Amino acid sequence: MVGRPQRTFELADAAVGEVLYAVRYQVGFNLRQSSEISGIDWRVLSRIERGERPCRVTELVSLANTYEYPADRMVRAINGDVKIRARLGLDLE
Repeated sequence: MVGRPQRTFELADAAVGEVLYAVRYQVGFNLRQSSEISGIDWRVLSRIERGERPCRVTELVSLANTYEYPADRMVRAINGDVKIRARLGLDLE
């Protein structure tokens, strides 16, 4: 049986962190609040937001649920969707 090739995404850690910070800021949570709700240590969240550590898919989904923000929109913003990034206050000059 021949399977389909798996799709992979190369997401820059800095872009992931930038979007996660923007969404967290938009909903008004601090790191500790996000940590308590998502179950992800606040120090890990801080490193992810600074682009110092990759964000796992399970963490991204957990944070999307925590912030009540669609994970697919997060990924689109990370990948450069201009409209979503503008709504998050990113890339505005």
